[in-house]
Amino acid sequence: MKTKGTISADALAKLISAKCNYTDPDGIKQFYFGLIRVMMDGLRANGKIYLEGLGEFGITTIKDRKIGLLRTKEVVKLPECKIIKFKPCEKLKYYIKNKM
Repeated sequence: MKTKGTISADALAKLISAKCNYTDPDGIKQFYFGLIRVMMDGLRANGKIYLEGLGEFGITTIKDRKIGLLRTKEVVKLPECKIIKFKPCEKLKYYIKNKM
């Protein structure tokens, strides 16, 4: 399911090709998928990975917890799970704050 602002790998490769005057969008697409694989391996091995100019991706464990369902007032126990968190670098924070 795509959400608003989602872009396909093909479209991303074409945009990067145009921006960088690079004539091979397929090469960029292969680079993109390679980057994703490297990021997943880094997250698996170290629990976090930092991309300069973007920020840090890290795995956080959320412990078991109980929540109340609003509709039924029932208390449900949610099991422990892992999530990925993103912390933007200062350059990205500045760009978003001042350029957008």
